[in-house]
Amino acid sequence: MAAEADTLWQRWTADTGPFYQSCAILGFDPVSDANLEPRAGAEKPPLQFCSGLLRLALRNTPVLLLFAASVSFVVEQLNDFYLPFGTFHSLGGLSVSIQTEFLLVVPFAILWIALLARIFRGAVSTDDLKIHRTLVFFGSLLLLVAGVGYSTYLVVTNKVTGSQQHLAFRSGYFLFILLEGYLVYDGLVLRGENLFWNLRDSEIVDSERYDEFRKRLTSNLAPFELGPFSVPLSDGKSVGPVHISRGVLFAMVLLAPTIPLPLLTFETSHPVLGKISYSTTVVLQIFLVAVLFHFVILLWHFSKLLSEDYLDYKPFHPDEHGGYRALGRFATRVNLMLVVAGGYVAFRFSTGGLTHLQGLANATPIGIVTWIISFLGPLVVYAGVVILWVYFSFWRIHRQMRRGRREKIQKLQRRARDGTESDPTDDSQMENIELDAPVWESLQGAPVWPIKRRSLLGIAFLDAIPVLATFLL
Repeated sequence: MAAEADTLWQRWTADTGPFYQSCAILGFDPVSDANLEPRAGAEKPPLQFCSGLLRLALRNTPVLLLFAASVSFVVEQLNDFYLPFGTFHSLGGLSVSIQTEFLLVVPFAILWIALLARIFRGAVSTDDLKIHRTLVFFGSLLLLVAGVGYSTYLVVTNKVTGSQQHLAFRSGYFLFILLEGYLVYDGLVLRGENLFWNLRDSEIVDSERYDEFRKRLTSNLAPFELGPFSVPLSDGKSVGPVHISRGVLFAMVLLAPTIPLPLLTFETSHPVLGKISYSTTVVLQIFLVAVLFHFVILLWHFSKLLSEDYLDYKPFHPDEHGGYRALGRFATRVNLMLVVAGGYVAFRFSTGGLTHLQGLANATPIGIVTWIISFLGPLVVYAGVVILWVYFSFWRIHRQMRRGRREKIQKLQRRARDGTESDPTDDSQMENIELDAPVWESLQGAPVWPIKRRSLLGIAFLDAIPVLATFLL
């Protein structure tokens, strides 16, 4: 049975609502999605974007972020600890000393809000009203946006002085993690898995050929098995072998040479707290690199899907985009994730690159090269990635749709010229040459973009905003 056009770009779970209601809040929602009920009429896809601890971290992004931000804040207030990630600047006299007991206000405030939300949720007796998810997301978002604005203000007004860095300058980093975590879990995990698994039953793919593609994608995203070893238990059963996400393994190997180095040079008044805070930093780094690894694998296979003629073109498909609407929505979600990444790159450049730019006049050649690699390099890389993505997604889909329309027109014209009957095996009346007007005339207006043309212009504009903002601030 063919998959409905409007069900491919949906979550496979029964949850509905916008992307910021996709992640779980500890204490209100199941920690894992392993036992979640699938959407009515659907099944949980055997294909998984990621698994294990990485999947748990993505589903619980707000909890992970709250933990990391809390540790960073507490450590900074206790011993002026220097954290080795993001862009760091000092605020000197603007820094406010906070008594340790006042830090208890934060967890108690969160607990108070959580209790109110839980009581209200129980009173209305509905699972569709996810007030706790909305409150946590927008509460975190507004706080971090305020930090970004405050950090930018300090840089623009040249008020960054002293030797003590401030949590506000890491707000851009935490905001980046918050938005990307939600967008990835909603778009690539819940919706993406549903899309790539059920695309086989749509009308635009050859089922047998797509089976090979789906099998290869599932295999390449599956976790590694760390040997055939298992641990026997007392009841005769065994645990193992151990599986680890490919992305986590890649991140650990990639970061292995650099992780131990800062631990050897820390000199703080509270060394244990320093190491705890740095461990939180390492966890976030592994999390981001692991997600990026799976992200690249999925995009690579998406490019192969478009380039190896797995797809067919249906001019009069119900989705009004030749059957490619769900793929266009997937590409749009990826593009939005790139825009968020570009925003962080621009924030890092404006708060760090421009500040350090003033000292380049007396800098050594190594210092100048370091500045270019650290701040200007990411901007250039971002611009290149966006150009390549637009070409390998929207433009390539457009070319394939346009080619499919042209082939349909040529096929009909050959039949009309040769005076042959329409193909009895064809499943569409649109190629019936007995119609009153030549069918190819109506095909001339068939869609050749997976999204609206105006949306494409908007996407191009959004992609340019981070780069433009960098040089206009």
